Amino acid sequence: MIDPRIVLKEELIAIGILFKQASIIALDAGSSQVIVNKKYLDDFKFSEMITTKALEMITRFYSGELSVE
Repeated sequence: MIDPRIVLKEELIAIGILFKQASIIALDAGSSQVIVNKKYLDDFKFSEMITTKALEMITRFYSGELSVE
């Protein structure tokens, strides 16, 4: 089974987020000490479209729906 954080990172890269930023977001999303939400993503200054798509993926990550079988 592939680590869901890697899947999230790859999905974020696919929507246009840079590798380094996607890596940081995926690691933080997998952390128990950080909640990745709209306020968190606002610090990256992504477009509204990227933010919306990223939030959808992050929601799927937190719910366990973002995985590779």
